[in-house]
Amino acid sequence: MKKLFILLSLAATLTASAADFAAVHASMTWTPVHSITNQTGDIRQARTAPASREFWAAWRTNKPAMRLAGYSARPTTNGWQAIQFVKGGNQ
Repeated sequence: MKKLFILLSLAATLTASAADFAAVHASMTWTPVHSITNQTGDIRQARTAPASREFWAAWRTNKPAMRLAGYSARPTTNGWQAIQFVKGGNQ
């Protein structure tokens, strides 16, 4: 029963936080969708933007939910970059 409660609490947190990501998304200037190759050679479609304060605040407080929503971050030569992975090509 305790495991079910934990699972339901986590699901409620993740669902509630998805709406908050709209503000995070709006706080940044995103590139058009383009291909990104990761370190293992996988190619995925994504938008990128310099990571904003809003992004980092959300990332620190709810990283698992942001990952589930398709967000990530990576270091670049010009600082940290936020990534939003998308399904399909032109979203």
